[in-house]
Amino acid sequence: MSRNFYFGADATMVRGSAVFSSVISADPASFGLTSAQSDAFESINAALQDAYQIAITPATRTSVAVSKKNAAVKAMQRKAVMLAKLISSTPSVNDAQLISLGLLPRAKRTRRNVPTDPPLVQVLSVVGRLVKFRVCDKDSQTGRSKPFGACGAQIFSYVGEEPANDSRAFHFECFTSRTTVQLHFPNNVPSGATVWLSARWVNARGETSIASPPLNFTLQGGPVVAETPMLAMAA
Repeated sequence: MSRNFYFGADATMVRGSAVFSSVISADPASFGLTSAQSDAFESINAALQDAYQIAITPATRTSVAVSKKNAAVKAMQRKAVMLAKLISSTPSVNDAQLISLGLLPRAKRTRRNVPTDPPLVQVLSVVGRLVKFRVCDKDSQTGRSKPFGACGAQIFSYVGEEPANDSRAFHFECFTSRTTVQLHFPNNVPSGATVWLSARWVNARGETSIASPPLNFTLQGGPVVAETPMLAMAA
């Protein structure tokens, strides 16, 4: 079953409507419904069954009969959608009960844990004080994808001949949801300086992966207008 009973071919919906009506009528309270709600759907279902039979019987099939059948289907759908929402929102109703009504079980939420592996950082180009680099899943074939569970990455930098042993010495540059990133370095970072980049994945709950091993590049000369790091996204 890929859809609720009230979507699909007419025969499927009519058959599903009969089952739905029969099951909720037997014990409305067990589905979080009242007897009045069950009775109302029973009347709608009865009208649908009659209209459908008239519309599919050659001797009685007319354009008027088909039009009445279509109207009866729509009336059933409107009522069924409303009742299905009430039933699904009733905590005591389990998935087996939903399936018995011709309804889909509740969707299971997949916990998106932060990736266990750090990002792969690749420097693509260094032009003046502008560095362009890629942050991607280490198993990505194209270098343009993030691993499952990551909504983005935090980027850090450190200036020095060797990377700092203490991760707290790295400067937070930005958060990016893209895999290709550009950073402008300010004038107070000397031309020819060795800059180390590191990144870590972040999931929707703010949990982070371990940081990637620092990757270094040499900053070239030339002034920039901005005196503070600025993030620019590249496609």
